[in-house]
Amino acid sequence: MKQKVTLSIDSKTYSKFKQYCEENAIMLSKKVELWMSKEMESPGCQRQSLRAEKELKHGNKK
Repeated sequence: MKQKVTLSIDSKTYSKFKQYCEENAIMLSKKVELWMSKEMESPGCQRQSLRAEKELKHGNKK
């Protein structure tokens, strides 16, 4: 299932990225989705997730 979201992005950055996606026949939303998935798989993100899980288990909220 797809989730609709609202984001605030610098207008120049958005325009350039939109143009890039159009020129390369890429759906803008799909490109953002792929970036998010890749970011979540990165070692740094996985370490942060594990640390957060441990803190929740032990009741150590920051």
